[in-house]
Amino acid sequence: MLNFSHFYFVGIKGVGMTALASVLVDMGKMVRGADVADDFPTKPMLARLGVTIDDGFAGELPAETEVVIYTGSHGGSQNPLVEKARRRGIPTYTHAAALGEVSAGQKVVAVCGVGGKSTISAMLAWTGEQLRTPVSFAVGVGQIIGLAKTGQFAASSDYFVAEADEYIADPLLKNSAGAHFRFDYLSPSVIVCNNLRFDHPDVYRDFNHTKQVFGRFFARLAPEGFLVYNGDDQNLRELAWQLLERRSDVTQISYGTHELNDVRLADVADWHLQVPGEFNRMNALAALTVATQVFGWDRPAVMAALSQYRSVTRRLQNLPAIGGVEIWDDYAHHPSEVAAAIAAMQAHRPGKRLVVAFQPHTFSRTRQLLGEFATALATAGEVVLLDIFASAREEDDGTISSDDLARAVSKLAMGTKVSRVGTPADLRAWIGKNMRRGDVLLTLGAGDIYHAVTSD
Repeated sequence: MLNFSHFYFVGIKGVGMTALASVLVDMGKMVRGADVADDFPTKPMLARLGVTIDDGFAGELPAETEVVIYTGSHGGSQNPLVEKARRRGIPTYTHAAALGEVSAGQKVVAVCGVGGKSTISAMLAWTGEQLRTPVSFAVGVGQIIGLAKTGQFAASSDYFVAEADEYIADPLLKNSAGAHFRFDYLSPSVIVCNNLRFDHPDVYRDFNHTKQVFGRFFARLAPEGFLVYNGDDQNLRELAWQLLERRSDVTQISYGTHELNDVRLADVADWHLQVPGEFNRMNALAALTVATQVFGWDRPAVMAALSQYRSVTRRLQNLPAIGGVEIWDDYAHHPSEVAAAIAAMQAHRPGKRLVVAFQPHTFSRTRQLLGEFATALATAGEVVLLDIFASAREEDDGTISSDDLARAVSKLAMGTKVSRVGTPADLRAWIGKNMRRGDVLLTLGAGDIYHAVTSD
C-alpha cells in the first residue's frame, strides 16, 4: 500500500491514470497532476473528482507532494517532473507499480488478454454496482457508460478488479534488465484471460515469447487462486494445462462455445445484450463466470445486470449521427479486434452501406502485422485508411506507412474500395463529401481517430 497523503500524477489525463486517481480519491488521498493541454476523454471525470491539472511538464512540483506516479508516455522516467522528484528525494512509481501497491489490500482480479480486458473489467464493475455489491476496480477507459467513474475503492469489498495490461511499464527500459511487464506488478488471486495473441512487437520477440510471459503471469496466482480462461483458445488451454502440472491448488474454470468448457455460451443462448457482436457475448460470458463461480453472486441477477450493460467509451460505442450517418467507434488496434468489430457491425446492420475507417496504431505493430491487418480489413466492402498514429513510445523510421497497408488490402480483395486520408480532420471532411443519410461508419484505432466523429 502507498502510505502517502499527497499524490502527483505526471500524465494524469491518461485513462489508466484517471482510473487510479479516482481510486485514490475514494481512499481519501489528495491528488493533483500535470499533462499536455489537449482534451482527453477523461476530462469530465477529472473535473468531477476536483483534481487540479497543471499545464505541461516544465513547472515545479507542489511543495506538499509526497509521491509521484508517471506513465510510459511523455518521456516516462525521464520526464522533467519525474527527474525533479528524484532530485528532491520524492519516491516515484510507474502507474503499473502504483496500481499493484494500491490493489494489494484486496483479492486482485486481474483481467488480461489481447482484446476484451477493458470490457470484461467494466462488466464486472457495472454488475457489482447494479447488484449493490460494489467491488473496487480500475479500468483504463474514458468512461463506463452508466457509471460515474472508471476507478473505485470499495472498502467493504473482498475484490479489486484490475485491467491487467501486458505491455511494458516503462518503454525506456524495454531493452534493459530493469524492464517489467505491467501486469507483473499485480498480485492476483484471480486471473481472467479472454484470448492470447501476438501483439506489441516492439516488446515481444514473437508469439512464443508472448506465451512464456503470460505463462509466468499465470504462475503468479496466489495460493488457492482461480484461473478463468477462454477454453476455445487452444493456446490458453495449453497454458492452463501447464499451470495445472505445477499448481494443483489453483481452481481452473473454462468458458466458451465448445461443449467441454465448464461454462458454455449455448447455456445462455437466449441472453440478450445491448452491445452487439459475438465477441461481446464472450466478454459477457467471462464476466458471468467470474461473478457466479468466484464471487458467488446470483446467476439470474448477474445475467439481468449484464443485459443492461451499455459498453464503455471507444468499445463498439454508438455515437450521435453525423448528417444522418450512423456512427460507431471502437478502440480496435490488433487484427483480431479489427476483424471482430467489422463482423459485429456487418451482422448488426445487414444491408446497410458500411464504411470502415481505420487508423493504424504504432509503426512496429503495423509493420509486423501488415498481412493480418490487410486480411481483416479486406472483409469490409469499403475502407478509409488514416495515417499511422505515432505513439509517444516510438518514431517513424520511414519503412512503413498506411499506403503500404492500402496496397495490401487492394491486392487481397479487388472488390474492397480503399481510400486514403491523413488526419481525423481529413476524415471528417471525407464523411461530409462521400457518405449519405442511412450509411453506417465504423471508426477503428487506438489513436485519435475518434476526434473525427466527436465534438470533444
